[in-house]
Parts: sequence; structure tokens; C-alpha cells
Amino acid sequence: MVDASATPDAYVNLSGPVFAPDHIVDVAITMKPADWDALRMQTRSFNSIIEGDWLAQPFPSPFSTFEAAVVVDGTSFVPRQEYLGLEKLTLNNSKQDPAFVRQCLTYQAFAAAGVVAPRCYFAHVRVNGADLGIFVNVETIDHHLTKKRYSDGTGTLYEGTLSDFRTDWRKTFDAKGGGDGSDLLPLINVLETATDADLLTALAPHIDLDRFMTYRAMEMLSNHWDGYANTSTSTMTRRRAGWTSFRGASTARCK
Repeated sequence: MVDASATPDAYVNLSGPVFAPDHIVDVAITMKPADWDALRMQTRSFNSIIEGDWLAQPFPSPFSTFEAAVVVDGTSFVPRQEYLGLEKLTLNNSKQDPAFVRQCLTYQAFAAAGVVAPRCYFAHVRVNGADLGIFVNVETIDHHLTKKRYSDGTGTLYEGTLSDFRTDWRKTFDAKGGGDGSDLLPLINVLETATDADLLTALAPHIDLDRFMTYRAMEMLSNHWDGYANTSTSTMTRRRAGWTSFRGASTARCK
């Protein structure tokens, strides 16, 4: 029982079994068959993503058909609903890794290097009784994670998809929990105006350089093709007063 009068770290105390490496989590989902078919058959081409004014807003999430990746969101109908201290379960289909091991191994390497990375193991997923097999069970990168991993877990969490720290690209960052990206402008201004000789000194008040360099090094060492260093395809950035920190992307893969 959790003492409601205290302020325990519910994410540490409760969610551990969801990602424990000594067992595979069993996830059984029941929903209307027509809704499941509509969900799993969604697809979107790259051209449809970048058409129009594609720099004016975050990119919509891509989908893959058939064995779709699954996000179980407990807050969709009941605000702040949690299960073992988690609002969401992120279950990846690992379509690009038949061995199902690259993502978890990469996150473990990031964590060993001191980069904050989500916990990762496996889940056995069934939908309406149909066995979909093994999925990669990844801790959702959200404010539950930041509050658990940092002494100061506040600030804006940004997800970048084909995003970069440029004035014209700022709105492609998706601010989790709200925000317009204006707090990224001081960092962007430094990147666009500082000389090479002054760059690191100018960046120091705005970005955690040591963490960023460690993060970038780990992306390169793991041949992580889907992150910020290589393609700027997928990354998570946390902004708090005066600092921007980079974290392992939610789609980390190694080759």
C-alpha cells in the first residue's frame, strides 16, 4: 500500500515488474474487431507526410500495416489513469529486427554510458484472442520517465521527427504536454549566429554539452540510423530552465 500523504516515487516502486528481465509481460487487448482492423491497417507514405507546409507543425506518426506497433494509452478516456505508475505501454513490432534484440541492447548500452534511456524488455501480445507474438516492450518517454530519472524532472519534453534546431524548423518539434517551442529559440539563436571559435562557449549556458556529446557518441558507436546524429529522424529533447538535454530516441536501433 502506498501512503497517499507521502510523496513516493511511484514510477520506481510500481512499474519495475513491467520491464523486469526475468519474465515476459503478457498483454491481452480486447476491442471491437472493426476498430482493430482500422487501427492496424493505417498507412502513410513519406510524400504525404512532407506535403504542404511541413515545417509548420510536428510530423504525424507513421504507421505500419498488419502487425502494427501498439501504444496502450490509459488516459484516452480516463484522465490520469495509470497502471503500475504508467500511463502508457509502448509495444514495438520490431519489423526491422527479426531477432527482437537490437532495441533493448542499444538502450542498455546507452544507459551504461550514462545516457538516460527507457527500460526495455519483451511482451507477449494478444488482441481479441489472436496471438500476435512477441513485441518489444519499451518504457514510454514522457514526464513519468523524467520525474523518475532526474532530481528536477520538470521542463518541456520535445519529440523531434525530421527536426532540427533552426528557426524555420522549430515548429516540427512536438512539445509533450503543450508548448510552442519558443523556449528553444535561445539555443537556436546561438547555433545560427555563433562563430566556430566561440560555439562551445556560447552553447554552454543553453545545453548540457557533456550529455549531448555522450549521446552523440553512443549514436555513432551503435550505428543508430534513426536518431539525431545520423538523420535527425527521431529524438527526444528535454528543456528545463537554462538547459537543453538530449536523450536516447524512442526508436533506438543498432546494426
